[in-house]
Formats: sequence, structure tokens, C-alpha cells
Amino acid sequence: MGVLDAHCEDVGRDPAEITRTRLGTLSVAETHEQAERQLAAWPDRLKIDPERLKYVLTVGDPDEVGEQIQALVAAGIEGFVFNMPNPQDPDAVALAGETMSRALG
Repeated sequence: MGVLDAHCEDVGRDPAEITRTRLGTLSVAETHEQAERQLAAWPDRLKIDPERLKYVLTVGDPDEVGEQIQALVAAGIEGFVFNMPNPQDPDAVALAGETMSRALG
């Protein structure tokens, strides 16, 4: 956030005018192990630099994901955009929505 604030200062923009968002990948399942397996089966992960991948992942069971989301909110994130390894699975999408709703509630 400090880098963004510094860039705003450089161009004379109020940082409070910017909605701070995070783009990442969300893999949530009933257990952490299931979430990891979902992610491991996702072919798109192979297209992302492994070093960078760890910074864009939100992975775990609903409680773990909720804690990660709350930590990002505490750091100043105001909005989230997630892709998922299994968007064709309505149960996975529903669990993601429920988890996010609880975390942001």
C-alpha cells in the first residue's frame, strides 16, 4: 500500500480516491487438503511463475480463507476479484460465495 501511496503523492493524487483491490485465485473446499487438490488439478497454474503464484493464492477451508480475507481487508484491500480452478462446479462457487460473505459480513 505504501508503494501505491507514494505513486499517488508523486502525481498529486489523493490515495483515498483509489479503491484498493486484489486480483487472485481462490480455492476453497471443506478441508484444506481438498482445496490444495483442486488447485493442483488446475492447468492454468502452470502458466504462472511459481514465485508469483504464492502471492496471488487464497487457499484453504472456509475458516482459513475467511482469515486470509480478513487479513487483506485489515491491510487496506476494499475489493476482491478471484478466478477459481473449478468455476464450472456450482457447489464450489456457492461455497466461495458463502465464505466471502461471512468474511466480509
